[in-house]
Amino acid sequence: MKIIAIIPARGGSKSIKLKNIAKLNGRPLLSYTSEAAKKSNFISEIFLSTDNKTIANLAKKEGLSFLGYRPKNLSKDNTKTIDVVINLLKKIEKVRNYKPDIIVLLQ
Repeated sequence: MKIIAIIPARGGSKSIKLKNIAKLNGRPLLSYTSEAAKKSNFISEIFLSTDNKTIANLAKKEGLSFLGYRPKNLSKDNTKTIDVVINLLKKIEKVRNYKPDIIVLLQ
């Protein structure tokens, strides 16, 4: 059974600029989510969906899978998370040639 985690991390937050890489106790917020996912005995791969180069670079350092930037139309304030997930699942199927059995969304 293929279980994946998806972390959506948009760069254009309204309230806190680049909140996903903002530091909390000296560590970027994204690192906490990444660490929790890595501790799972069930998740086989962790994917990041972002529109931001700095977030993408951090995710790569964290060992997350990154299949390219999400389109601008999926990076707006009113973008629905399900649309981001569907976009990434299509990329996974195209690039990795599989469909996961279970998806864990980590926000």
